[in-house]
Amino acid sequence: MSLRSPRPTRTEPVVREETYSARSAIHGAAAEHNRLYVVRRGRIRLLRSLAGTRPHLADLLGPGGIFGKLPSSATCRPNDVAIAETEAVVWSADSSQLDLVCASHPQFGQELLAGLGRSLHRDRVRLRSLASSEIPARLSAALLQLGDELGEPCPHGGVTDLRRISQEDVADLIGASRSFVSTLINEMKRWGWLGNSGRILCLRDIGALQKAAFDDE
Repeated sequence: MSLRSPRPTRTEPVVREETYSARSAIHGAAAEHNRLYVVRRGRIRLLRSLAGTRPHLADLLGPGGIFGKLPSSATCRPNDVAIAETEAVVWSADSSQLDLVCASHPQFGQELLAGLGRSLHRDRVRLRSLASSEIPARLSAALLQLGDELGEPCPHGGVTDLRRISQEDVADLIGASRSFVSTLINEMKRWGWLGNSGRILCLRDIGALQKAAFDDE
């Protein structure tokens, strides 16, 4: 009589919490591409490289942002690199075990679901604005989204400050040239929609930006 081998058991999945210093790589060519990451603290730059072009900014993520690999889709492409812009704390887990991860680590599961909801909303807004041929509408929508997700209270008379976000960053996010974006931003400053304190861009007239972004819907 042969002895039946015991069924292999799946070990309890581990959620890793890791701290990264500013300007260090979190996800890239040498990273584990089967992992899904949730930003707990700090800000992450997601850079994308296309053949023959410089790496460009694909996304800026704050607390609650998600990047890495989902079981049937990728929030990062194979050549994407995630860089900690500031000191950052992230949670990560094996994306092939998300069912077990969420069962054994409910807080991770809750933050993952919340992050996915925000990501879907962000993607809908971006697709809606990209469908417009008017770059001013796309710029206005991008500025509003950045302000909502990464903005800080403005101490000099505006509504929201966009710290550590350059005009080149905004140009990458909306698929426009930096020079054109710079011209539009200067016009919006003259109209009173935007302001600045040094290199910090400030959103001043949210209503005007919303009208420019979504008035044609």
